[in-house]
Parts: sequence; C-alpha cells; structure tokens
Amino acid sequence: MPTMHAQTVTLWIMHALTIDAHRHTPRLAITSPIPNCGKTTLCSVVGVLTGAPVVSNTTIAAFFRRVDKEGPRPVILDEVDTFLSADNRRGIGILNAGHARAGTFVEVAEATGEGFEPRRFCVWAPVVFGLIGKLPVPALESRSINILLKRKRPDEPAEPILPADEKRLHALKVRAICWGARMTMALRGADPALPNCLYNRDRDNWRPLIAVADKAEGHWPNTAREIAAALNGQAEDPSEGVMLLADIRRIFDEKAKNRLSTEELISALVDEEDRPWCDFQEQGHRIGAKQLARLLKVFGIRPGTVRIGDNTPKGYKRAWFEDAFDRYLPIDTLVPDPSATPATISWINGIRPGSSATAGATPHATDLQQGSS
Repeated sequence: MPTMHAQTVTLWIMHALTIDAHRHTPRLAITSPIPNCGKTTLCSVVGVLTGAPVVSNTTIAAFFRRVDKEGPRPVILDEVDTFLSADNRRGIGILNAGHARAGTFVEVAEATGEGFEPRRFCVWAPVVFGLIGKLPVPALESRSINILLKRKRPDEPAEPILPADEKRLHALKVRAICWGARMTMALRGADPALPNCLYNRDRDNWRPLIAVADKAEGHWPNTAREIAAALNGQAEDPSEGVMLLADIRRIFDEKAKNRLSTEELISALVDEEDRPWCDFQEQGHRIGAKQLARLLKVFGIRPGTVRIGDNTPKGYKRAWFEDAFDRYLPIDTLVPDPSATPATISWINGIRPGSSATAGATPHATDLQQGSS
C-alpha cells in the first residue's frame, strides 16, 4: 500500500485508542480487488496494535451485542463481503448508526416469555471492515476511509511477520495505549482546522484523525491534512444538488442572462459530458424537467412562467437562485482585503498562521503518491 495509506492506518489506530474523546468514528475499509493482497494480514496488524480480535464471517446480531457488552472497543470484521450485502438494510443501518456518537443506540425487539420487548443496544465503536471489492452501499462507504491494497509485483520485496515482529508490535501497542490515555482528555472538544477541499461527511471522518495528528506534533499535522486532501479532497461539493447549483450558476454566467427557459437550461446542462445530467441516475436518459424541478425544490426553487422575448415558457430566473448560491456555493476566487496580513490570508485558505502546507513534512508526506510501506 502507498505510504499515505500506512500513515492513515496509523492515525486511525490512534483515534480508536482515544475514542472517548471523539464525536465521530470513521470506519476503516481495508479492501482489495482480488484475494491474496494482504487484507487479512493488515487486519491482523491493526488488531494487535489496538488489542482487538479479528472476527470473520460474523452476524449483525453478534456485532451489536458484542459492542453493547464490551463498550467502545475497536471491532475488526474481516470477510465482510461474505455476510453483508446491499439487501441487508437492517445490518447496514446498524453499522451506519455507530459512526456518530449522536446515533449511539439501535432498538431491537427481543423475545421474552410474554412476547417481544424493545431493547436498546449501544453500537458506538471504531470498526474495521476487511473485504474484497467495495462496500455494498454508498451510505456505508461515505462513513468510511478506504485503504486499497494491491497485490505486489514480483520485483517488490515483502517480508512475512515473524514472532519477533509480533513482539515488537505488542511493545508498540503498549506505547500507543499509554499515549492515548494521556491525550484523551486533551482531545475532547478538539475542533482542528480542516482542508477546505473536504465536504460533508468527509469532514466528520477526518476531524478525529487530524485532531490526533495535531497532538502528535512534528510533521503529523501537515501530513494528515495532505493525506486527507489527497484521499478525499474534492474541487467542489460532490452532493448532487450542490453540483446542480454550481452548473446552473456557471450557465447563467456564460450566457449572461437573468432568465432561462427550462428547455434551454436542460440543453446547456447535458452539453457537459463529464457531468451526470446527460446520463442521469444511470438510466441512459438525460435529465428531464420534472427531475430538474425535484432537485431544485429542496432549495426552495420552483419553475415558473418567464418572459423571453415574445414567448412565456416555463423556466427559471437567476434571482430565484441567488440565496441558494450564497448559502451552498463557495466564492470562486478569494480576493483578500489589501490590509490583510499573510497570516490572515493563510488562515482563510485553511493553513495555520505561521505555517505552510508542507513545512516540517517528511519526504513520505510530501510525495504522497509514491513509495510503499
């Protein structure tokens, strides 16, 4: 795996050992395209360093009972693809629930002597998934940080983990647990500065890892932010509705018009081949007027009659979008105030004052796409 993936696993382990300090716990999805890529080996290493056993081919019922009984200890589920599918909505919902401390409990009907009684189970715990392929549903994938393993080439060296290595890992585990015990109180309520290119749930996923990196000091604060940007950074908010707003604003700007008919707007949207509107929702058809109206309705925008020349077709006025543009779209170009200091400008752009994006980083951190570990 690339060095940045190894560093991500390191940060995830330390977040798991300080779990009482955090509000979110991203799932660590260790995946591979085919068998024999080291997935189970990595799960085992994470298990040793966190003190958690690796469990294969379990059930969702066993999972939530175990978490409820043992508390927020790390749970490592290998071979997830053998027992979890997109059809298992109940299981996916339970795994989703434990991502945020606010969704700590699930309620299950338990059989009693007189019928069934509701019982609450706590599902708040750090979770590792090991599987071939990808997680079965986007909702679970969005709550996970993905570590993709590849089969090594013949010219790439690899050494087995020997008993002597296991002793070193156990010694490292003791040091990690001690560090976590010292830092848990300091990490409570931490709200680290996050890269501006992280959106939505990716911010929740990376906040605890970057908080840990800030406490680790050294190169870690910069390294963690660089990795987060490389793995999950987006040039724009990837949610469908916000993507649509961005495209509509661009179309209004390019056409220099303050109103567009629905037909003209749709025609402009589907002209962009790298956007989803020409093959909307994988149905092989371009987005239609009803689908456009449905996506915009959640922002309080509805089509109406607009005058264009001598015609009055259904369409949209730019004025109807301005509030949504201001609320959901970033300013394209940040023009700092002439009186702003360099430190202020850096802070606006998501870099701590007095630092740079690469200051203090190791060669492994700055060359994120190269190297292996």
